[in-house]
Amino acid sequence: MPQKIKWHKGGSKESGYVYYKKHPSRKHGVKYDRYYRAEYQHNGNRVAINFGWSSDGWSELTCLKKLNYYKTNAKKGLKPVSLKEEREIAELQKIEEEKKRTIADLENITFTNFWNNHYKPYSEKKKNWHAEKSFWENWIKDSIGNKPMKGITIFDLEKLKNKMDRAGKAPKTVQHVLATIRQAFNRAIHTDMFPGPNPVSKIKFQKINNQRVRFLTNQEASDQLHALKKKSGQVHDMALLSLHTGMRAKEIFRLTWRNIDFDNNMIHVVDTKNTESRYAYMSDAVKEMLQKNYQNKTMDLVFPDTNGNQIKYMSKTFPRTVSSLGFNKEVSDDREKVVFHTLRHTFASWQAQNGMDLYTLQKLMGHKSFQMVQRYAHLAPDNLKKATTIFNTVTNKEKIVPFPKQA
Repeated sequence: MPQKIKWHKGGSKESGYVYYKKHPSRKHGVKYDRYYRAEYQHNGNRVAINFGWSSDGWSELTCLKKLNYYKTNAKKGLKPVSLKEEREIAELQKIEEEKKRTIADLENITFTNFWNNHYKPYSEKKKNWHAEKSFWENWIKDSIGNKPMKGITIFDLEKLKNKMDRAGKAPKTVQHVLATIRQAFNRAIHTDMFPGPNPVSKIKFQKINNQRVRFLTNQEASDQLHALKKKSGQVHDMALLSLHTGMRAKEIFRLTWRNIDFDNNMIHVVDTKNTESRYAYMSDAVKEMLQKNYQNKTMDLVFPDTNGNQIKYMSKTFPRTVSSLGFNKEVSDDREKVVFHTLRHTFASWQAQNGMDLYTLQKLMGHKSFQMVQRYAHLAPDNLKKATTIFNTVTNKEKIVPFPKQA
């Protein structure tokens, strides 16, 4: 049968009573450890207080002082009226102080601090992280990195913009840098690390026509492919694939043999720029090239790098070949320069010239909006002329009344 706990009484009628029990074996000093408690009546209710052990710092004297402190508060309608309530109040105060410190820290957090500790871990998962990293290293860090986020103003952003303009950077590049800063601030607002508003929202972005207008002639494309084949078979094959299917460079880098359907002459293009998959169709030259590469394949990637990993950037062999052919000689407008993306643009331009309707071209190119393919409309004047001829034929045949002339 367990031994009944014996409680001892301390204090007095004037000071109040404190009760304690002795630990059966543990000692504190020369005496057995004591556990203290007390109670008092308040508004007809019993208020029980469990103080703790002597080994935790409690004594009869300290317990009596606390007891009288709580009783006095209770009479005056103040708080705390118990040890439990006192601890709850202390915890709330601690949380509130921590919140104030956090707010103070956030108010003084620099853009570099936020970028490295909060935005970078989030943004590294995005497809365009390598571009944002370049913007940070080359422009953002030195311009606003050391400033507190709350202190970054439209004036600082305009200074950065002017700096890039003086360095001869393209307007689109300037917009991309500012857009990266905007995204970082939006992330800070979303995670309650910055109250807003986003300073970049005050910047007025001018509309920029950044669409490439240069496309290759048949002879130029032939010269390009022949020159590439002499320097790099892989770069030649990727160029051929883009020229004959309109695939983007990154779509080609990600291409696996599982995406190739030789039976139906189709290529399943996945992980596209607009996240929607589509199908590209092999020309005879593309099919022959892919079948040849398939016989020598050692891994699932169609075009792996030298380490067997996915290619991240187009080889410098391509721009060097363009330079050797003189395609970009004395060309200052980026839209007129031949780059790897020109092959995709050439594919679309040739299709339009050969009479493909723009809706079909939109699907082949993987554009979300019809507006993206409207730039090729001028390359099919015969189609427009043909449509007008058909209209004239129909109206004459049906004897439709012509539009009245304006007086």
